[in-house]
Amino acid sequence: MIYLKAQNSTEFLIMASFSVLLFSMVVLMYYGNISETQPLVKSLEANKICLTASSTIDAMAALPGNSTYRLNLSDKLDYGDYTIILAANSSQILVNYSGGISGCRFMAMNISNSTGSTLFEFSKNASLINNGGVITVAP
Repeated sequence: MIYLKAQNSTEFLIMASFSVLLFSMVVLMYYGNISETQPLVKSLEANKICLTASSTIDAMAALPGNSTYRLNLSDKLDYGDYTIILAANSSQILVNYSGGISGCRFMAMNISNSTGSTLFEFSKNASLINNGGVITVAP
């Protein structure tokens, strides 16, 4: 019987170390997959910001008369991860983020910022003012 107790403790140590090794491998694989998805998450967030801004500008252009709308984009802009650049001459919105650039188009033709520039950076809470079909973006 003494031999069986020693055999059991050796087997227990081998199985415990194998279990810890297996658990460690699973945890490493999980965290490896999470780190690979971060660039994709940032890209999707940039696309979302771009499409939200684009659809808001197009909706403002379709409204008749005078109207004002306050753009409310993602809170992630507060952290400096995303920068929105509007290029009115080419009807494009570019969202610059730490992993690259995402872009989309809008249909509105007459758009500028409050200084009359057609290439400018857009703030998270910019105001869009439709003045008879001319859209002005105010910070």
